[in-house]
Amino acid sequence: MAEAPPKPAKKTKDCPQCESKCCRSVTIEIDVPRSKKAIGEVRWFVLHKDVLVYVDHDKKWNVEFKTRCTALTENNLCTIYKERPLICRQYPKKDETCEYEENPCKRIFRTQGEVIAYFDKRKSNKVTKKQSNKATK
Repeated sequence: MAEAPPKPAKKTKDCPQCESKCCRSVTIEIDVPRSKKAIGEVRWFVLHKDVLVYVDHDKKWNVEFKTRCTALTENNLCTIYKERPLICRQYPKKDETCEYEENPCKRIFRTQGEVIAYFDKRKSNKVTKKQSNKATK
């Protein structure tokens, strides 16, 4: 006889009714793209379905994979709440608010066109800045 699935735990009082947004993606910090190769990697990330790249308010670059936790029910409750991984238990840290209570992104890239436009503009600004520095010397 198959075991009955565990009952979902109730959300805590501290957790906003956000539909468990933190349980619907995996985010990894990446190095700031400074080379053509690194910029190409950012383009490659966003060419994939349900993947985006963003810069947070601390100027850290992140790649986010939109993928739902398999322990989440249709009602957005955790089926392994009492045994959830440490990373889940520690989120958000005591001195932090949930990133979904505010806008966590300074800049977000969903398409390769956005990536190209951003780096083209930065490149153009650097050239203009260099030309203006030469003119003042």
